[in-house]
Amino acid sequence: MQSKLAQSPATAGTRAIPESSLHLYATDIAGSTAAICPMVDAGYKSEEEAQMIDIHFGMPDECRKPAIALYYEAFERKFCRLMSLEEALTILPNLLNSEQAIIAIRDGKLVGFAGIQHGNKPLFAIRLQPFIECLGIFRGAFVFFVLMLSRRPYKDGELLMDGICVDKNLRGQGIGSLLLEAIFDFAKQNNYKTIRLDVVDTNPSARKLYERMGFEPISSYHYPFTKRLMGFSAATTMIKKVV
Repeated sequence: MQSKLAQSPATAGTRAIPESSLHLYATDIAGSTAAICPMVDAGYKSEEEAQMIDIHFGMPDECRKPAIALYYEAFERKFCRLMSLEEALTILPNLLNSEQAIIAIRDGKLVGFAGIQHGNKPLFAIRLQPFIECLGIFRGAFVFFVLMLSRRPYKDGELLMDGICVDKNLRGQGIGSLLLEAIFDFAKQNNYKTIRLDVVDTNPSARKLYERMGFEPISSYHYPFTKRLMGFSAATTMIKKVV
């Protein structure tokens, strides 16, 4: 689905900007339609550090495998119990819904991306057959059903976040904040009332980021049986109102 973000005007620049400023820009990468998202100062201390981060709506085909590598790395505690990185790179790229991704590019390289559920479409269109083909009948069916059980219900007027990940060598440089700002802008332009996410108990740094960006916890759930299976035993649902 075409985002309304692509209908906004844009300018470009390479300098670091004040924290209170908002910089809109767009570029085109790999022939894809560029989305226009807000860029805010990420706390760089010099112009040399303030390398341009391009934010795009949609996932070009050549970014699919690098995206899965980032996703696996970010959620390794969850995935390593279900499949190896090599297996994830075989199965998941073709299941990724391009229109449900917002990506961060620096120097032509994918350095982060965020998944959303817009129009009741998940980031990954999970299907049984690819898992069976790669993992075999029994293991493939088991992994498929575990992933299906982890899917969350869609609610009208609510944009559901489906994970956010950043290159481990570039964390703490504001890329995650840029992706969240892009999600906020997307939600506003597409008339969502709230943004919802779930953060697990083993990821306190992500929770701190979400709280700093205006998310508030509304409920927590404990899943003692998932500790050995997926690496976490509790999750907190957080909401941000779109203003």
